[in-house]
Amino acid sequence: MFLHKSDMFKDLRQEAINDISEIAVQESYDNGAQLFAKGDPANYFYILMEGRVKLTIGEKNPMVLGFLLKNQTRSHRSPL
Repeated sequence: MFLHKSDMFKDLRQEAINDISEIAVQESYDNGAQLFAKGDPANYFYILMEGRVKLTIGEKNPMVLGFLLKNQTRSHRSPL
Protein backbone atom coordinates (compact mmCIF):
# COMPACT_ATOMS: atom_id res chain seq x y z
CA MET A 1 0.00 0.00 0.00
CA PHE A 2 0.97 3.67 -0.21
CA LEU A 3 1.93 4.08 3.49
CA HIS A 4 5.47 2.81 3.00
CA LYS A 5 6.09 5.88 0.78
CA SER A 6 5.46 8.31 3.64
CA ASP A 7 8.31 9.46 5.91
CA MET A 8 5.79 9.45 8.75
CA PHE A 9 5.72 5.65 8.80
CA LYS A 10 9.35 4.84 7.92
CA ASP A 11 10.33 3.77 11.46
CA LEU A 12 7.23 1.69 12.22
CA ARG A 13 7.30 -2.08 12.37
CA GLN A 14 5.67 -3.77 9.40
CA GLU A 15 2.97 -5.17 11.71
CA ALA A 16 1.92 -1.63 12.69
CA ILE A 17 1.91 -0.49 9.06
CA ASN A 18 -0.27 -3.48 8.18
CA ASP A 19 -2.75 -2.55 10.93
CA ILE A 20 -2.98 1.04 9.70
CA SER A 21 -3.29 -0.15 6.10
CA GLU A 22 -6.43 -2.09 6.98
CA ILE A 23 -8.33 1.14 7.72
CA ALA A 24 -6.49 3.58 5.41
CA VAL A 25 -8.03 4.78 2.16
CA GLN A 26 -6.12 6.37 -0.70
CA GLU A 27 -8.02 9.21 -2.38
CA SER A 28 -7.28 11.80 -5.04
CA TYR A 29 -8.82 15.25 -5.30
CA ASP A 30 -9.19 17.69 -8.18
CA ASN A 31 -7.37 21.00 -8.12
CA GLY A 32 -9.36 23.47 -5.99
CA ALA A 33 -11.40 20.81 -4.16
CA GLN A 34 -12.35 21.62 -0.56
CA LEU A 35 -11.28 18.85 1.82
CA PHE A 36 -12.81 20.25 4.99
CA ALA A 37 -14.26 23.45 6.40
CA LYS A 38 -14.35 25.26 9.72
CA GLY A 39 -16.70 23.45 12.07
CA ASP A 40 -16.46 20.06 10.33
CA PRO A 41 -15.90 17.17 12.75
CA ALA A 42 -12.32 15.89 12.74
CA ASN A 43 -13.16 12.38 11.53
CA TYR A 44 -10.23 11.96 9.16
CA PHE A 45 -6.44 12.16 9.17
CA TYR A 46 -4.92 13.21 5.85
CA ILE A 47 -1.46 12.23 4.62
CA LEU A 48 -0.35 14.24 1.61
CA MET A 49 1.51 11.91 -0.75
CA GLU A 50 1.96 14.35 -3.64
CA GLY A 51 0.95 17.84 -4.70
CA ARG A 52 0.15 20.64 -2.28
CA VAL A 53 -2.77 21.84 -0.18
CA LYS A 54 -3.56 25.53 0.29
CA LEU A 55 -4.88 26.33 3.78
CA THR A 56 -7.26 29.27 3.87
CA ILE A 57 -9.73 30.86 6.25
CA GLY A 58 -12.77 32.92 5.30
CA GLU A 59 -15.24 32.63 2.45
CA LYS A 60 -15.65 36.00 0.71
CA ASN A 61 -12.01 37.10 0.78
CA PRO A 62 -10.12 34.04 2.02
CA MET A 63 -6.81 34.62 3.77
CA VAL A 64 -4.07 32.12 2.87
CA LEU A 65 -2.63 30.61 6.05
CA GLY A 66 -0.01 28.58 4.24
CA PHE A 67 0.60 25.49 2.16
CA LEU A 68 1.16 21.83 2.98
CA LEU A 69 3.59 19.97 0.77
CA LYS A 70 4.47 16.30 0.39
CA ASN A 71 5.65 14.73 3.68
CA GLN A 72 4.95 17.94 5.60
CA THR A 73 2.71 18.34 8.60
CA ARG A 74 1.32 21.50 10.12
CA SER A 75 -1.17 22.39 12.78
CA HIS A 76 -3.03 25.65 13.05
CA ARG A 77 -5.02 27.14 15.88
CA SER A 78 -7.42 29.88 15.15
CA PRO A 79 -6.75 33.10 17.08
CA LEU A 80 -10.53 33.54 17.43
